[in-house]
Amino acid sequence: MSTTRLTPLYKKVITFNLFSACFCMSGQLALNTALSYLFSNSIYVFSFFVGLYLMSMGLGAIIADKLPVTKDNVLSLIIINGLLALVLVNPGVFGLLYFNEETRMLLRTTGSSLHTLVFPIGLFATVLLGIVSGIELPLFSKLLEASDEDDTSVLTAVLTTDYLGAFVGSIMFSLLIYPFYGLMKGIVLSQLFLVVALLILALSSLKMVSKKINILLGVVTTYIVFSSIYIKDLLEYLVKITI
Repeated sequence: MSTTRLTPLYKKVITFNLFSACFCMSGQLALNTALSYLFSNSIYVFSFFVGLYLMSMGLGAIIADKLPVTKDNVLSLIIINGLLALVLVNPGVFGLLYFNEETRMLLRTTGSSLHTLVFPIGLFATVLLGIVSGIELPLFSKLLEASDEDDTSVLTAVLTTDYLGAFVGSIMFSLLIYPFYGLMKGIVLSQLFLVVALLILALSSLKMVSKKINILLGVVTTYIVFSSIYIKDLLEYLVKITI
């Protein structure tokens, strides 16, 4: 019976998959928590939006199958997908909360009906996050195909880290991140971990990642660093417009 020795690239990809799956699950739980706050019905929100999220993961797998994936661009696509996950959670969830408070204020002062858009925006954000999460596994499978890797244990390792990451993300969010840091600070904290994983993956595989992707990664990283610095000011502003 032969033993498998993972190449450095696969070790990096599998480790990144663990962080990415963890972040996507904690990001979805953060979005569900925000929606529960907005619509004041946590059982309905968590039941409905978790189901929508899982269905959207299937859509992500279908979309991934249509992408023009090659050996030269697959790692860039994996990094782009990770960046989309980051942006959907922040500024995605932050933007949803801000839009809710601003439209509530307009509803009180002008009778505006813009507040009715909050629910469909929540639907749209959930579908997008599910698609991004669902795209991951097919992309890793495409990476194996592009490199002519016929060892199924590599794909098994990817699947294991994907499910394990989702479990760890749910535990971290429910027991550590949300209770001790709150929703918005917790989102920024979890983002920092994924950013570090993205930077390690990109910088250790420069020949496989385009220059434009590295620049985009730098821009998103800068935004998240500033988010962590000014998160207190953002929280104070949201409280101010709520009153």
